[in-house]
Amino acid sequence: MKRPRAAVWAIVGIGVLWAAGAQTAEGKRPVSPEQLLKKQTERYAVKASLAVALADFSVETGIKVQVDWKALAAVGIERSAPVAVSVEKTTWRQVLDVILSRALVRGNALAWRIKGETVLVSTQKQILEMRAGTARAVKMAQGKGRPKADSGAKVMRSVDFTDVPLKDVLEFFQTVINANFHINWKALEQAGVSPDTPITLKLKRISAGRAMDIAFDEVNATREKLDRIYWIVDRGVVLVSTGSDFDRTMITRVIDVGTSLMVVPDSEGPRIDMQIAAKNTPGEGGEGGGNLFGDSDKDTSGKQKSYDEQKKKQREGVIESIKSTIGQDMWKPDGKGSIRIIGNKLVITQSLLGFKLMEKALR
Repeated sequence: MKRPRAAVWAIVGIGVLWAAGAQTAEGKRPVSPEQLLKKQTERYAVKASLAVALADFSVETGIKVQVDWKALAAVGIERSAPVAVSVEKTTWRQVLDVILSRALVRGNALAWRIKGETVLVSTQKQILEMRAGTARAVKMAQGKGRPKADSGAKVMRSVDFTDVPLKDVLEFFQTVINANFHINWKALEQAGVSPDTPITLKLKRISAGRAMDIAFDEVNATREKLDRIYWIVDRGVVLVSTGSDFDRTMITRVIDVGTSLMVVPDSEGPRIDMQIAAKNTPGEGGEGGGNLFGDSDKDTSGKQKSYDEQKKKQREGVIESIKSTIGQDMWKPDGKGSIRIIGNKLVITQSLLGFKLMEKALR
């Protein structure tokens, strides 16, 4: 529900924005941006500049917003770009999409991505480049330890199943791929999936691997991550089991990323300064001209950050980007996985399930 502007900025002045929005009761762990973005609002409306609209979005959701104004300015999008939004019964994820769509200039769309505990806003081109960089790193990790030929890549002319038992469907794929299969029927049955579970599938010109994914999607339906059925190629064998079973096996993969971790001196998109935002709110009598977003490449004394600090921040960003592909719950302290950077190498320890989820997220 939309609050009056005075009330919004009064909350900001108290300085409880992040604690109120991102911290749960009784000292529990903060709610992740992923969870906050899935929440639904009955009604949301804002009519202001892009900068103020994003600040208001932060207030309403409790999500930290980081904007790369330098990238936006390069395509002609300024802080003062007018934004008018009025939506009902929608998720905050959709609200953010609508806000950014209102600032479209000459076909230069804006986009966002989750980076740790922050939502980063930039141009669509910049966001896609970031995702591509993360995808390359994870695909390199996926490649290590796999057979040279991806068995699931074979393209089939058609697949036509109507209520065919799962055991027969898997036997069909085993014949087509001509690979060793190991199916953990005990784990599948514990998850409520039997050899006779019916599968209906009608597809054309599709790889065997993708067809298996779609077949399993029908079985998985509304199942939670650990109860879902997956297939994984491990040392030349196609394994079929549950997420819970695959989450027990941990492996470590080392990726040499060469110069990808080289620091290029530049300022990262600054964070919203909520107190300055309060002074810049139209119609509230505040002082104009303040910098709503502080320069992130300077320390508290106003001095340029050192090379080591920039390097550390960049590496932390790489780690958070990879973690965000499958969710923080798969990484320590909530999960089992971990990422370290040693020299120019990424050392990723994750379960078979974790690597499978990364593969699916970045496909």
